[in-house]
Amino acid sequence: MQSRLLILDGLELRAMRWSLHFLLLLGAVAGWAQEPVLPCRDNAPVWNSCFGVENISKDSRYVGDFMDDQYSGLGRLIFPEGGEYVGQFRGGKPEGQGVEYRPDGSLRRQGRWIGGRLAQSFTIDPIALIRSRQATPADRQLASALIQRSIEGLAQRDLLGPVSGAQLQETFDIIAKQDLPWPEQVRQFLQTQLTHWLAPETGGLSPVPAPAYPPPLSVAQKVWETNREFEQRVELARRARRVNVEKIRADHGAAVHRRNERANEYNAMVRERWSLMARYRRALINYLLSRSLPPVKLSEVTLDRQSGHLHISAEIAGLAPQSFVLTDSQQAFRRIALTQPQSLKVSPGFEVTEAGQLLWRTIAVQADEMTLQATTSTQAPYTGAALTLPEVHAADPVAAQEVVLAPDDAAQEQIVFRDRN
Repeated sequence: MQSRLLILDGLELRAMRWSLHFLLLLGAVAGWAQEPVLPCRDNAPVWNSCFGVENISKDSRYVGDFMDDQYSGLGRLIFPEGGEYVGQFRGGKPEGQGVEYRPDGSLRRQGRWIGGRLAQSFTIDPIALIRSRQATPADRQLASALIQRSIEGLAQRDLLGPVSGAQLQETFDIIAKQDLPWPEQVRQFLQTQLTHWLAPETGGLSPVPAPAYPPPLSVAQKVWETNREFEQRVELARRARRVNVEKIRADHGAAVHRRNERANEYNAMVRERWSLMARYRRALINYLLSRSLPPVKLSEVTLDRQSGHLHISAEIAGLAPQSFVLTDSQQAFRRIALTQPQSLKVSPGFEVTEAGQLLWRTIAVQADEMTLQATTSTQAPYTGAALTLPEVHAADPVAAQEVVLAPDDAAQEQIVFRDRN
C-alpha cells in the first residue's frame, strides 16, 4: 500500500504501514473496543472499517480505527517527542472529543477538536461520560480508552512497575471470588495495589557484606635462598598482599557506593509515587468503576404531588441506605416507577474525594427506554453513603550504608628462616 503524507498542526511526516504481525503485540491497546473490530489486512487496497497500526516515523505512530484508508473513529496518535493524543478522529485528523498528553504522561489539553486543532477546551470525565444517558457507543469507547491511558500514564515513567490492565483485572477477579460485599472488595483491591505500589520490592538493596581479607603472610625460606634473598621475597609478598588488600577495600567501597546510588533512586521513586498516590488511587477507582458496579436495591419510591419530584430510597450492600430525588420526570416515567418499581434498572454514580472517600452521589434510573439521573437529597456536610478507602503508607526509606572496614589483622605472619646466621 502506498505511503501517504499526514498533516497535523503543521507537522508533515511520511507514513508507512507497520507489519500486521506487530498488531498481535498490541492487542491490549484495542481493549477499549465495545464490539469486535476486524484487524486491517496488509494486502488490502484500502483500510476500511478496521483496526490497524501505522508507522508515521521512527518514533511516531497511529493505533486505532480506519475508515476509507484514513484515521477515523477511536485512536491513539503518538508524537515523536513521546506525547500523544487519545480520542476521536475523522478524515485523518483529531475530530471530536480527545485528550493530549505530555511526554511524561501528564495532561496537556483536552476538549473538542476540529480539523486537528483544539476548538473548545473542557474537562472530559470518563466515568461521567460512561454513565451519561446521552452517551453513545463511541463515547463509551473513548471513556474506556482514557481510563486505560490514565493507568498507562503512570506506567510510562515506570511508576506502576510491571502492572497492566489485565493484571489489575485478574487481581480484582480473585478478590471478587471471595463473595464479599462490593465495598470490601474495593477496599481489598485498593489495599493490595496501593501497598504494592508504595512499598515495592527492595531487591538488590541489601547491605554489601564486609570484605574478606587474604590470610596473613606465611612464607618459608628455601634451601637455596640466602637470608637477604629471602627477606626480599618476603617484602615483595608483603607488598603484593597490601596491594590486594587495598584493591579489596576499594572494590568494597565502590560496591557500597553503587548500592547507595540504587538506594537513592529507590527512595526517590517511592517519594514520587507517594506524591502521585492520590492520582493513582483515583485512576484505580475509575478503572474499577468502569468494569464493576455494585447492585442497587430499591426499597421505596414515592411521589411528592406538590413538586412532582420522585423520592427514591436505595441501598448498596455494605453502605448506608441513601435517599435520592428525581426532578423533571415525565408522566410515563413516574407511572412505571410508582406502579412497577421492580422493573426499574438502577446503576450508582460515585465521586472520589481528595481525602480518599468514595461518595455515592447519584443513581441512573431506567424505565423502558427512558433514563434519568437522581441526585442525593443529603445536604452538606455530606453524611450519606461514603466508602472510606484504606490508608496506605509509603515504604520506609532505605538507609545509606557507610564504608566501615575492620582492620586488617596481619600480625600473625609466619616467616620461617632456615638459618638466621
